[in-house]
Parts: sequence; C-alpha cells; structure tokens
Amino acid sequence: MPGALLIFFVLLGFRGLHPLHAQTFDLEKDRVHLTELRGLWRFHPGDDARWADPAFDDSSWPLLRSDSGWSSQGYPRMSGFGWYRFSIQIPADSRPLALYFPRILTSYEVYADGHLLGGFGGLPPHQKLVAGTPPVYVLPRTTSAANSVLIAIRVWHWPFWAHYYGGGPQTTAYVGEKAAIDQMRRLDYPGNPWSWAPPLFSALLCLLGGIFALGFAWHHRNEREYLWFGIWLVFKTYSESTFLFTTFTDVNIAFREISRGISEGAGTLAFLTFYYYLLRGRKDWLYWVSAIAALTRPLPFTLALLGLLTQPQVNSFNFATSLPALVWVLILVIVRARQGIPDARLLLAPTLLQEGVNLAGIVSFELFALGLTHGSQSANRFFNLTARPFVDVIFLSAMLAILIGRFTRTRRHEEHLASELQAARIVQQLLIPEEIPHIPGFTIQSCYIPAGEVGGDFFQILPIESGGVLAIIGDVSGKGMPAAMTVSLLVGTARTLAHYTQSPGDILAAMNQRMLGRSQGGFTTCLALRIDADGTLTIANAGHLPPYLAGHELATENGLPLGLSATAEYTETTTELPGKGRLTLLTDGVVEARNTQGELMGFERTSALSTEPAERIADAALHFGQEDDITVLTLDFEPAIVPA
Repeated sequence: MPGALLIFFVLLGFRGLHPLHAQTFDLEKDRVHLTELRGLWRFHPGDDARWADPAFDDSSWPLLRSDSGWSSQGYPRMSGFGWYRFSIQIPADSRPLALYFPRILTSYEVYADGHLLGGFGGLPPHQKLVAGTPPVYVLPRTTSAANSVLIAIRVWHWPFWAHYYGGGPQTTAYVGEKAAIDQMRRLDYPGNPWSWAPPLFSALLCLLGGIFALGFAWHHRNEREYLWFGIWLVFKTYSESTFLFTTFTDVNIAFREISRGISEGAGTLAFLTFYYYLLRGRKDWLYWVSAIAALTRPLPFTLALLGLLTQPQVNSFNFATSLPALVWVLILVIVRARQGIPDARLLLAPTLLQEGVNLAGIVSFELFALGLTHGSQSANRFFNLTARPFVDVIFLSAMLAILIGRFTRTRRHEEHLASELQAARIVQQLLIPEEIPHIPGFTIQSCYIPAGEVGGDFFQILPIESGGVLAIIGDVSGKGMPAAMTVSLLVGTARTLAHYTQSPGDILAAMNQRMLGRSQGGFTTCLALRIDADGTLTIANAGHLPPYLAGHELATENGLPLGLSATAEYTETTTELPGKGRLTLLTDGVVEARNTQGELMGFERTSALSTEPAERIADAALHFGQEDDITVLTLDFEPAIVPA
C-alpha cells in the first residue's frame, strides 16, 4: 500500500512538469452564440509593440485569471503598462463575431493577430481617462476553414487608482456572434436598475426640491433662506447626477471629478449660508474654516491629475475638508433646538440622520484610504445605494414642512401688514387735504403722488385770521408704515400749533421738539411759510428744498431737519411778493426723478418747470422716472385793491 501511494505521487509530479498554457476558447466545439472568456490569460508587465505579434513566444509569461485585476494576482499597486494574450478558435464560415470587455482599468487597446481593433480611453503619452460604456470589437471575417486568432490587450493603468484597484480586466469578457454581444452590452448598460435607480431618484428629488425652493425665493425675496436652499439643491442635483453619467454615456473622468468637486464646494457654501439665515447662525471661526475648506474641494483631484497627490492623500484631504461644515451645522441645529426655535426642533432629527449618513460615507472612504477596502466598499455601497435616497426623502420632507410653515406665517404677516397699510392709507387720505380751502387773493393748486402704498410726504394749507395763508410741506425719511405714522404725528402737530401761532420758525421749533426721540434714527425735512394779505412772505426752513418764486430759487436760512437736535434753531426769512407771481413748493421726489439711463431730473429742469401748474410739474417728474414720493404746491398771489 505505501508503494502504491508513492507511485501515485510520482506520476502526479510528472504530470505537474507539463507546461501550462493560456486557455484557448473554441467556438466550434461550444457551438453557442456567446462564450465567456473566463480562464487563464498570459500576462506580462511593461510595454513592447512586438507583444501584439501572434508569432511572439509568450510561453514564459505567467498566467492570470481573466476576471480579476492584476493587483490580487501578484502585482499589488502596479501602475503603467501590462499586456494580456490568449487565443480564440473560430469555426469555419461563422457569422460576424465580436469581443466585449465590460470593464478594463484604465485605458487599453485590443489587437487581433497583430491588427488593432480599437480601444477605450487614451494611452500615454496622450492618456485620456474615460468612464462609460465600453465598445464592441468586431473580429476579422474568417475563411471557409476554422482558424485560431491571437488576441492581445495592451493595458495602461492610472497610477492614482493603482493604490486600491488592480489594472486589467475586472469582470468576465465575452466573445460570440455580434448580435448576441450587442444584446449583452445593452443589458450591461444601464444594467441592473438597483445600481442606478437610487441616485437617479435622489437627483430628481433634489431637482424638484430646488425648483420648489427657488419658486418660494422668487415670491419672498427678503427671506434669503429659500434662495440658498434652492441653490444648494441645484448643486446637489449635479453632484448626484455625476454618478449616473457613466451609466448612460462616456464621460471624461478628469472633467467629472473636478466639476463634481466644484459643485460640492459651492453646494457646501450654499448649505452653510442656508442654515445661517434659517436658524440665525453666527459667522464664527468654524464657519469661516468650513467655507474656506469648501472652496478647496476641487483642489486635491486637480493635484492628483498632476501626479502630486495619491488617492489615500486625496481621501484624507476630502475627509479633513468635509468635517468642519458637518460639525458647524450640527452644533447650530442642536443649540437652536435647545433654545426652543420650532424650525430647529423640526429639523433636528433629519439633520442628525443626514449628517450621520454623510459622516459614515466619509469614514468609509477614510477606511478605504487605510487599506480596509472590503468593509469600506460594502459600507459605501450600502449608504450610497440604500440609505442615502431615504435619508434625502426624510430631510427634504422636513424642509418642505418648514418652508410651508414659514410661508404660512409669512402670508399671515403680510395680510396683517396689508390691513395695517390700508388703515394707514385711510388715515393719510384724511390728513392730506383733497380740497384746497378757498382763500381770497390766492389761487392754490396741489398734486401728491406717493411712490408706494403709503407715502412719507405731507403738506398742509391753513388760512389765517388776518386773511393770509399758512403753508407747510415736508418729507419724512423712510417709507411704509413708520413714515406714515410719522406723517400723522407731524400733521396733527402742525394743525394744533396753527391755532396758537402763525410764526413759521416757532412752528418748526415746536415740531422739532415733538419729533425728538420719536424718529427712530430718521429725520424729516420741512418748510413752513406764511403769506400775509399784503404780500409779505415769511419762511422758515428745516433742511427742505427752498421754494421757487417766478421760476427762480428763493434764498432761505436753512436749519437742521426735524428730530435731529434739541438745540436746532429755525431763522425766519422775510420778503415781499411782487404784484403777481407763482410760488412753487415741492419735495425731492421731483428733483431726484431718474430716467432709464440713470440721469436725474435735477435742479435746472425743475427750475424751468417751476412756473407750470402743480399737476403738470408732478406729471413731468412721474414720466421722467419716479423713485420717491412727489408733492407739488403752487400758490398764486393777487393782492387786494385797497381804495384811496
């Protein structure tokens, strides 16, 4: 029995002495439309044009499996060139045959009996990194007799990927009738929907959310969080779509990765700004670190293309630049949620979930950088294809609820403001005289055109007992409700004061005291004048435009606007009106009217128009280009004839 075992092992040893050969794939024997090229191929690192020659003796080359890269078969982290060789036995009078290599890293050329069939990507010295749908290579037509074709594949592997991925074929290749090969290629690309449907769903979800948010931003331009949320989703849509490009078309890898880095960096800035406006964040040192780090996102891959960084270094760089923004957002949401802000509380769980998934993805890449490829690839595949779409749904649903809630609150606030503006408009209509009182010896015209729903201009025409007229015109800084309330206060004050004094200087001084502490940082320009029955004109000016008399600006003593200083004094200027003349009072809405070329109406045009009726002056300013409230008063004085 021991002797028999010895003889068996000796014979087995002699059997092992026979040389191994690269597998020959026989289509005549198999008689199928399509055959897997799964087996052993001859391999040799380096580059030599003679290796495409079918007469070249490759018997000394080692054999590698045809469905796995060379890194796991004795050539770890090898980059550069490598050649594969194998033979195909083609039956006589066969239909057109073709080769199909689903995935070979990185770029390659295919030769049949020394003739170039084609290639994918570009090889040095004109290397071109391409990802996408590999081509089908048609074999030369056979003669009536069966023959053997030597296939040689010249592969160049990008050094950046060599740290993790082995060069050469990554999956099984195929040979067969061209129609069958074309059908297989169509099945491979786009392939299994489970591999591309989740990122496609995420991209569509982000696109729809971005359109929705930008629509909100268009209607609510003062609430900037809508704008930045929409911008972030637009960039996120592009980032998600880059994973789909290679499924449906060929893509330049350098362009894809650099553009994705730019998109992710810009998206991170928009994301930070969105949270800043939404939750009233602070632009502290961590915020600026996050912003600067986001700007560097395209940099590492660019340096990798130049050969200055390896893939582990790029992964570590991306890990370091992604963490600050993640930490800043988490801290802000948690702090605001503890402070009781409803939006932060609603956003807390979705943000923790989303940022947790993002952190897990970052960690998986870092594990990949440390060489733990199997676990990191499995984790990354799970988070990208399984968890991320559902996390995006949860996060965007929470954001949708917040936006709708904010829109509802904003709408209610706008309705409340509209009702208040309507009430203020009614009050202002009561304060601004619609009809000028009839005063003997005077022809008075007025025109008032507010720039908004509620204006900041005001005027009053008040007769005095001696037969003259008291005219007051003013302009409150600011617009809207605060300006309207100030107008109400000033008009009420002027009417009350007119019962006690007709001195323009005293009236302005009393109005100034009334405005102190009530203007909230603003001010009011005002002009008060009195025309007595004998034509005596007395004027006091609080920073307002001087009146025009007979087409010329009337010189006055100019005091400070109302509400600025408790010690302001308003000196009166007295002059005699001519027998006939038009006195024109107006606000700066006339002078500061601006046309489409940006040109102001200015003082010269205003002076030339000052002799026209009030309505014509206001209409000229309106059509020139109104930017502020327009108020014009004209007073024509005709002294009474006193008998001798």
